[in-house]
Amino acid sequence: IPWNERWQFTLDAAASHDNHLCERYFTLEEDGLQQSWGQERVWCNPPYSDMRAWVDKAWFEFSLSCPLIVMLAPANRTEQRWWQEAIEPARDRGDMLSTEFLPRRINFGSRDNLGAWSASSAPFGCVLLVWTRSGEVSR
Repeated sequence: IPWNERWQFTLDAAASHDNHLCERYFTLEEDGLQQSWGQERVWCNPPYSDMRAWVDKAWFEFSLSCPLIVMLAPANRTEQRWWQEAIEPARDRGDMLSTEFLPRRINFGSRDNLGAWSASSAPFGCVLLVWTRSGEVSR
């Protein structure tokens, strides 16, 4: 299932002019960590070198009223502090944060391959972190 069709994103919080999934997006220069995500339906494929900052930002924006945030994260770092402190205590324990471990590796060089249906260049699997409000349809 193409993720943009599934969740109908309105903001790509960590994009470039070449790879954004939405008409509204933040580039590295605009710094999605410093911008409000407001009432947007957010897609975020953050730099994996700074996962804690992006996960903290997602929790902050979700706490303010952002109805949906879907973040792509590396699935091979669940032992790291950012995962153990910010994800593990809340994941899959109610309506707020769910995880979807992807069955294939993603080819980040192909915009149309986010569902990982073809050969991949990533040396690790990924997981979707999905923040949703009670009653929000996950589609």
